[in-house]
Amino acid sequence: MKRNWLLALWWTAFLVLGPVGFGIGCYSSYSSSGDGAVDGDADAVDDTERDVPDGDGGGTTAAVCSADGWCWSNPLPQGNNLNAVWGSGPSDVWAVGEGGTILRWIGSAWAGVTSGTTQDLYGVWGSGPSDVWAVGDAGTILRWNGSAWAGVSSGTTEHLNGVWGSGPNDVWAVG
Repeated sequence: MKRNWLLALWWTAFLVLGPVGFGIGCYSSYSSSGDGAVDGDADAVDDTERDVPDGDGGGTTAAVCSADGWCWSNPLPQGNNLNAVWGSGPSDVWAVGEGGTILRWIGSAWAGVTSGTTQDLYGVWGSGPSDVWAVGDAGTILRWNGSAWAGVSSGTTEHLNGVWGSGPNDVWAVG
């Protein structure tokens, strides 16, 4: 089930990002142990770091991989589940997830951004690069103003699962 969810998230991000790449990869056919075993085999791997191709042909880099062969390759080692993705363009994409995780694609790499919360986040939407909203557990609403995230009162402690609007002054959150 978890693999299907990650695959759906990857495809969603791929549709937003296009050929620039998403940064979650599966290296299940890469053998790091040197014994010829495929790393996707349960007997051949554990939840540990190992070397994987770095993507630019220049060598290897350490990746955090699960026993079933899924590896984080960029950002490394972020490791939290991501729940939603939204972008205003190919150089401005946001992903939100567990523990208040917020990542931003800036056209060449994903970067972690301080959210100011440890609540899980489930939805993200924006009217543009300087007006982005994220919602999550315990009524959490965050707003990006172009330079930082700040909390916004929701008036509820219920979980919020999605956010959408028609502009910066017409934004709706649902739970």
